[in-house]
Amino acid sequence: MEQSLNNTVFKLCGLMPLFSLGGQMWKSMLSICYALSVVTFIVSQQFIIYHIHLERDFSGWFISTSMLFTTFVILVQALLSGKGLQWLRCELLQIEASLSKYTLGKRRYFGAIFYILYVIGIARNIFRTVIMVRLGLRTTGIAILLLSPSLIILARINQQIYLMEFIASHMETILMELTASLEMDGQLTVEEASARQRCGLMLHRTETIFGRLQKCLLMVNTLFGWSTAAIVVFVFVSITFQFRAPMHPLPFYVQMIDVAYSITLLLFLCRSSSHSTERVKDMRRILLQPYYHCSLWDQVHNFIVRTKLQPFEFTANGLYSINYSLFGSVSPEGTFFTVRWQHPPPTLSLCYNLIRKYRNHK
Repeated sequence: MEQSLNNTVFKLCGLMPLFSLGGQMWKSMLSICYALSVVTFIVSQQFIIYHIHLERDFSGWFISTSMLFTTFVILVQALLSGKGLQWLRCELLQIEASLSKYTLGKRRYFGAIFYILYVIGIARNIFRTVIMVRLGLRTTGIAILLLSPSLIILARINQQIYLMEFIASHMETILMELTASLEMDGQLTVEEASARQRCGLMLHRTETIFGRLQKCLLMVNTLFGWSTAAIVVFVFVSITFQFRAPMHPLPFYVQMIDVAYSITLLLFLCRSSSHSTERVKDMRRILLQPYYHCSLWDQVHNFIVRTKLQPFEFTANGLYSINYSLFGSVSPEGTFFTVRWQHPPPTLSLCYNLIRKYRNHK
């Protein structure tokens, strides 16, 4: 029920095909037509934004345009990668079926991060929409329409977080399985041939599943690569303009809420990505334990070398890694904000008064 509900949200946002591809022709055509209609709706909103901000402020127009362009990239990539996403979900479910007997309790597909981000994102978007309507920057109808791109971006980030957490949970399961096996038979490999055989089979099984998960990770990087890059760029653009350009007549606290929300999106995305990397490091640490028989050394060595040569990390289509190093690009903006807070720039009205006093004095 939970998975069906969240998949329905993804489908309504145009992030998944309405029906499974490869089935009846009319279902595939309906899925494609719906995705194209969502893309057309986002493109039409660009003209609305252009007319609203045409003679008002460049900063508001640029941020709104960046958001719509990011949504456009997300929807186009989702349209082109529908079959790949379907294969990815099937592969993850097959891996889960092979690990089901080693999983303790009932698996949760959507964790706390998933729902917390939904609550934060929806609350922030509704709050900002109400503020824009009360300040007269948007009519109620236009404000509700312009709420959809930010909700699509939120659903897209949560979709990637769901897949990242799904892969990380599989990594944790095979790590628990490998740890239990080596703790039971590791010391016995020196003396018992049967223990060496069991450890060898377990290492082979773990390496096989690890290879399948690595293939799934590469699929995530490919299917979500350009849209992830667009989201990260949009987050940086949003933070930069909130710090450097006064978004009048929006109050100052609204700007700070937008900055905090952008940082939260990036933080949750990096945190979900780091879970899998941490599991690989734990696996490497376990494999380096010195209780293997010499007959298993080559197998263990090849496994460790594989994890080194093929890093298990999420990227934006190879452009950059999705990890906490991205916050290194945000820290200069915090320094700029601190300096600006201590030494605020003169406003236009203050400059006008100074010029008028200078003319009167002459």
